[in-house]
Amino acid sequence: MNAPRIDCNERLSLRPVRVEDAEVVFRIIDAQRDYLGQWLPWVRHTQTIIPLRQFIRESIRFNSGGQRLTWFIWFDEQIVGSVSIVRVDHANSAAEIGYWLSRDYQGQGIMTRAVAAVMRHAFRQMQLNRLVIKAPVDNHRSCAVAERLGFRREGVLRQALQLNGHWHDLALYARLRDNWLAQEE
Repeated sequence: MNAPRIDCNERLSLRPVRVEDAEVVFRIIDAQRDYLGQWLPWVRHTQTIIPLRQFIRESIRFNSGGQRLTWFIWFDEQIVGSVSIVRVDHANSAAEIGYWLSRDYQGQGIMTRAVAAVMRHAFRQMQLNRLVIKAPVDNHRSCAVAERLGFRREGVLRQALQLNGHWHDLALYARLRDNWLAQEE
């Protein structure tokens, strides 16, 4: 299953990752390295465009194999972030959603709409039963996205993420397909 293009509205779309977009995405990461690096461990390892290109190529391969689906978030025809369905567990019909958004575009509902579209795809097209979001408990914006979308906080994974030499607790949120379908109808 490939990651399809998903149009959320006239200004917002999710488009499968492409190697041609690496330079634009790298400029965003590089310009916001300190900000994004607070929450995302891979930022520290993306000092040049080479690891980003490798990630994109790997994502394209995983997209076609159904192990992971990764999109760049386009807003007003500009890339502003990324959202993915990762750790797809076909045996248990479960997966995790991961995301990041440029600081310049936060507070506009972009990520909430993007994750809602990915949820819809995961529950309807992929027929997954359970979606998980893990967010550092101190990352209030990321936790708020999960909460706005009806994910239920199931607990805290203590010291589950090491960033910049410090351990962080992760809030574990989950959403089930039957609960989502009941709200969609």
